[in-house]
Amino acid sequence: MLISKWLCCNPEVIIFDEPTRGIDVGAKAEIYKVMRQLADDGKVILMVSSELPEIIAVCDRIAVFCEGATDANPDQSRRYQRRGDYGMGITTRMKREESEKKPFNFAQFWDKYGTFFILAIIVGIFGTLSAEYFLTASNISAIFVQSSVTVLIGMGEFFAILVAGIDLSVGAILALSGMVTAKLMLAGVDPFLAALIGGVIVGGLLGAINGCLVNWTGLHPFIITLGTNAIFRGITLVISDANSVYGFSFDFVNFFAATPLGIPVPVIFSLIVAGILWFLTTRTRLGRNIYALGGNKNSAFYSGIDVKFHMLVVFIISGICAGLAGVVSTARLGAAEPLAGMGFETYAIASAIIGGTSFFGGKGRIFSVVIGGLIIGTINNGLNILQVQTYYQLVVMGGLIIAAVALDRLISK
Repeated sequence: MLISKWLCCNPEVIIFDEPTRGIDVGAKAEIYKVMRQLADDGKVILMVSSELPEIIAVCDRIAVFCEGATDANPDQSRRYQRRGDYGMGITTRMKREESEKKPFNFAQFWDKYGTFFILAIIVGIFGTLSAEYFLTASNISAIFVQSSVTVLIGMGEFFAILVAGIDLSVGAILALSGMVTAKLMLAGVDPFLAALIGGVIVGGLLGAINGCLVNWTGLHPFIITLGTNAIFRGITLVISDANSVYGFSFDFVNFFAATPLGIPVPVIFSLIVAGILWFLTTRTRLGRNIYALGGNKNSAFYSGIDVKFHMLVVFIISGICAGLAGVVSTARLGAAEPLAGMGFETYAIASAIIGGTSFFGGKGRIFSVVIGGLIIGTINNGLNILQVQTYYQLVVMGGLIIAAVALDRLISK
């Protein structure tokens, strides 16, 4: 259908940029047949692909682009299939290649299990240094509860980074959403309605402001969210008169302090949000479009994806996640702090990056970000038990971010 859309323009030159990425073998064969038919009809077909076997099988001439140079000397002896037998030949050979035992691939292993490996190492280190306090049921439960806020803002940051952007305003959105929630409860609004308004509506609105500014100005999200971070924080200080707000409903606090079936409510809350976002990213067209936007914005645009709309959605999701984190934080503290969330953008970015999200966009999984947030919470908890000053925790977070991005770049090469 997508190919047909552009054929309506009767183009003479058609560029296929990674046309078979993420589809099954049968669909690949159909695309190969369409490309061959177009070539036989006199169209100029340019195919860009990172899969060498299909390039060799499909293309009449091959050019290799490497480090600014082009090797455009085709080897005619490597042209395997032609015309009618294209689909059958390619499909059979690809199935045979897929069935062969592949050698160990460290990049694929790390992409799937690296986050769990890091968590296991960290738990092992702190468990060895302070087994008496660290490996207790109460402390493990505390780690999960403490990590819930980090996980929520990390999942929002995940979407911003997934499109090769960033959101530096998540901490300020957390504070402003929590403050609005507290103010509404003091004004007599039902606690859970106040949480809905403060978390979802206010958080989503602030995220929408970020998205609209990014689309309208064309500036990088780093610049926009750096500015809105200061604006949102300033608004929080103004409406609170720079004072903590407390004395609201105990039902609200007690609800988030409950442990149904032995599982703390903040943990359940975070997992529900993670489940919704997992479904969004893996089972919906919106999620696939967001991944495509992060992989190659220009290709996404020429594929018919509304880039500005999806950028807006990404920042709305980030804002909602930060807003919900503000609600949970306010409930846990029993007060809304105007300086809540200061520096949390570092934790959010670290959660996403340590969770395997590529800082260059287009790659990442939501549940890996959950593990990344749990790693952050485990490190902070372990350092507190070892009586390490909190200032050093930021040093550790910064080092982890640099190491994670460097490792991602190294593996991608």
